[in-house]
Amino acid sequence: MEERAMPKSAPSALWRDMGLLLVLLMVGGCVRTWLMRHTEVMARDGIGFITYAWQLEHQRWPQVLRGNAQHPLYPITVMLASVPVRQVMAARPLPDVMVVSAQLACTVAGLLLVFPMFYLGKALFNRGVGFGAALLFQCLPVSARATTDALSEGTFLLLATTALLFAVYALRRRSAVYFGLCGLASGLAYLTRPEGAFVVAAAGLVLLAVQILPRRRWPWRTAVACGATLATCTLLVALPYMAVIKEITPKHTAQAVLKRACADPPDDPAVHGVAVARPLAALTLAVWRADDNRVWWSLWAVATELDKAFHHAAWLAALLGLYWFRRRLDAGAWVLVVVCVLLGLVVWRVALVLGYLAERHVLLITLCGLFWAVAAIQELPRRLEVWQGSAHRLWPSAPVWSLVLLLILAGSGLPKTLQPLHPQRAGHRLAGQWLAEKATPADMLEDPFSWARYYAGWLFLDGPAATIPGKKREHYVITEYSKSAHSRLDLIPASVVRRAHLEYHCPLKAHKNHGEEVQIYTVSWTFQPVAGPPLQNVP
Repeated sequence: MEERAMPKSAPSALWRDMGLLLVLLMVGGCVRTWLMRHTEVMARDGIGFITYAWQLEHQRWPQVLRGNAQHPLYPITVMLASVPVRQVMAARPLPDVMVVSAQLACTVAGLLLVFPMFYLGKALFNRGVGFGAALLFQCLPVSARATTDALSEGTFLLLATTALLFAVYALRRRSAVYFGLCGLASGLAYLTRPEGAFVVAAAGLVLLAVQILPRRRWPWRTAVACGATLATCTLLVALPYMAVIKEITPKHTAQAVLKRACADPPDDPAVHGVAVARPLAALTLAVWRADDNRVWWSLWAVATELDKAFHHAAWLAALLGLYWFRRRLDAGAWVLVVVCVLLGLVVWRVALVLGYLAERHVLLITLCGLFWAVAAIQELPRRLEVWQGSAHRLWPSAPVWSLVLLLILAGSGLPKTLQPLHPQRAGHRLAGQWLAEKATPADMLEDPFSWARYYAGWLFLDGPAATIPGKKREHYVITEYSKSAHSRLDLIPASVVRRAHLEYHCPLKAHKNHGEEVQIYTVSWTFQPVAGPPLQNVP
């Protein structure tokens, strides 16, 4: 429901909005600064994004774009952020500097997300809903941590939410200008992640549905102009990248899902390239299939990840809000619903086909659902007053109880939100620092986890290193032992551990974070993986 303020109250409303936005920026800034200062190791996918950014800076762009399986906008922001960061942190090792650059690019975008979320909530309900939804997204564990790590989520969600805001304005005002802005923002979101195309698809579907319903139909000239502007602006941004890579998306996951919906990855040659990488992908993903019942497991996986992303409680409030405010679902609000449905079907298909799913895959659904969750939190005390009757008014008043419930929900996530990022991976960073001192880039390294190679600094070499005369070329193998589920994955053959010589041992049992026990072995023969193509050191 769109707010309508009287002209005389416009200045005070503007100052009220600015005050609420300032509070959101302060809260989000404090949370993200704490997380950046307490990052042990970045997410493993961040190594791939930093590699991409480094290649963009030192190689020809068309070749780099065609050679990477990720969309380029977030790596471009990492490359740009690294320029001033390298000047400020010139005395620090380059791997640490690039981690800060990648986190800074994601964190700034995640912090700026408060602006489109606030105004989107204000357009759908009121400024209180916009403030509450943005506050929850900055404080809840999954959203706050994913948009502070070296991941593309911050940039993607900023652009996708901006596109949703423009889509709501466009459908309510029948404005071709806003449809064009929605297309531009959706195109930029697509350049970050392929799911960015869902916003423009949802806006187009809602516009088509409006024309099908006689009572809601627009003049055909207006509808055609808006649809053409939406499509043209989207293609204007996305088409050059598609022309360079000569396909819709280079992501292996998307290609596998598009090729076949119900194939078992290990046995299906159509998705063999993704199947062999599945154990590596599972290292940074929340759940992966452990049985043969794919359909039920995939539904359970989607529900589990949504439950985590909503912090186990907000999803119930979101469903309640959708029911209570179902009659307020106008064309603009339906864009968010359609986006959630489309993304929900895609993530379910990802789980069905590839057998894994991550919490961050459902963050856009979580973001959209928080508006209805906060609206339900606002409505609940008022309905309790009505149910009890005028003789039993709540004390304090209903708005105060709404604020208390909101703060309780936001505060309940902070203990987990403020935990250090990936503390259990610190052993890999220490192993990389040991390799930087003891090994040379001319040595061979089997590192299916990629962190040790990265923190050794070998990623940033200009070219292949030559063997040092008189020095034997060593062959290093990285292993780890932990209580987590991924330690069962056959990343390194057991024969290597039995026959190799232990060179480095980094147990973290005495560490307060109780991380993995990382070991480095040397072997004296040419190492071959058990099956499939050679493991890649960089994702």
